[in-house]
Amino acid sequence: MQLRFSPQKLGEKPSFLVKIFSRPITGEGLVIFKKSVKFLREVGIEMKRVTWPTPGELYKYTRTVLVTLIFVTIFFTLVDSGISYLVETFLA
Repeated sequence: MQLRFSPQKLGEKPSFLVKIFSRPITGEGLVIFKKSVKFLREVGIEMKRVTWPTPGELYKYTRTVLVTLIFVTIFFTLVDSGISYLVETFLA
């Protein structure tokens, strides 16, 4: 079976990717490939075991994060303003 846009049809030299993917995987490359496939299978199995949050829990967690973010932003803005005021006061 020949590729639809094969370089041989166009009269060009095979591209870098065609050279890589057309040769068989052997040696260390085969070991890495097998380990990658095993890893991805294990990821799929693990993802099925995950307990995903319900929409209500997700809303609660999102609200908590946003409130905390607003609080921290206000806190550091006030601290920065206070330090700036003190520095301007002592340097003036």
